[in-house]
Amino acid sequence: MLGRISIPNKRSLLADLVMIIGIGALLYSSFVFVGEWKSQFNPSIHIDLSLSALPFYSLFSAMRGLGAYVISLFFTLIVGYYAAKSPSAEKIILPALDIFQSIPVLGFLPGLVMGLVALFPHTNIGLELAALLMIFTGQVWNMTFAFYSSLKSIPSDLKEAAQVMSLSKSSQFLRLELPFSAVNLVWNSIMSMAGGWFFLTVCESFTLGNQQYRLPGLGAYMATAIEEGNTQAMILGVIAMAFVIILLDLIIWRPALTWVQRYRLENIEGSPASEDHLLQFIFKYSTVLRFFRIRLVQRHRQKIFKNSLPSFRPHFNFLPRIPIPQLKWLSYWFVGAALIGLSWGSFKLFHVLSTLS
Repeated sequence: MLGRISIPNKRSLLADLVMIIGIGALLYSSFVFVGEWKSQFNPSIHIDLSLSALPFYSLFSAMRGLGAYVISLFFTLIVGYYAAKSPSAEKIILPALDIFQSIPVLGFLPGLVMGLVALFPHTNIGLELAALLMIFTGQVWNMTFAFYSSLKSIPSDLKEAAQVMSLSKSSQFLRLELPFSAVNLVWNSIMSMAGGWFFLTVCESFTLGNQQYRLPGLGAYMATAIEEGNTQAMILGVIAMAFVIILLDLIIWRPALTWVQRYRLENIEGSPASEDHLLQFIFKYSTVLRFFRIRLVQRHRQKIFKNSLPSFRPHFNFLPRIPIPQLKWLSYWFVGAALIGLSWGSFKLFHVLSTLS
């Protein structure tokens, strides 16, 4: 019947728990990483080779890699778009990108470290920015060339359709150019992240003149293990690096690859559609996400049928059929758990904010 939307009555507290833990882990990682940036300047920090130090080092390296990727993505969207749209800029940007990608990461090291450390002499901000930008130089060139080539290869009939629809430049970018280049951009992003991991040891542990610089992370952990000849620490570092790469693949790249398949123009027979089981599990069974999806569908359908069906009211079978006594105790349990979580989170947030100047 028109106006009736069927949503599978499947829900799991595990899906909500996974989503909440993921959001909490992201917030905690951000606080810890920012705290490392604001710590006192210490170029030769002691690297602990024990197993208990690996989780924090893995966290710092993952945050640096993701931070460098965000900078690379913004650079790609701006510079690649400008090179594809301006013939005069194309003549300058493409040779410059080709020159920069030929320079090894160590070629950028002296200028970045000396300049940024002099700019931030009392905190680790200069060293962290230098490491971030060195990882950036190992990621960005491949992404920029891929985005540029995708924009240049947009079929002429799609461009004509955008002109017929009188799309503005921003609408054309969001509705045509960015979706068309999404597949190539995601695949080359994975390759670029691999390039960033390849230079991680150099970016987190290096010697400049007579001064040795180290930042807490898996790269510095591996460099220290190699210097001391600690075989066990080397093996643990490789295992931790593999764990970080697999985890990022599960929570970022596999969902991204699944999402961009909708923008493929060609359909290859016999090629199975890629699926992301973690993403499907959360979207199908999370009660929290289902609640927001229902609200979004309501607003969207009301806008569509506002004039033709003014009395339209979507019907959703959202709450499971649970006897009233059981529902009452279940609601008490959820409210109690929520209050405990909010109290603990508020206490930790107040503790973090009280340390800020």
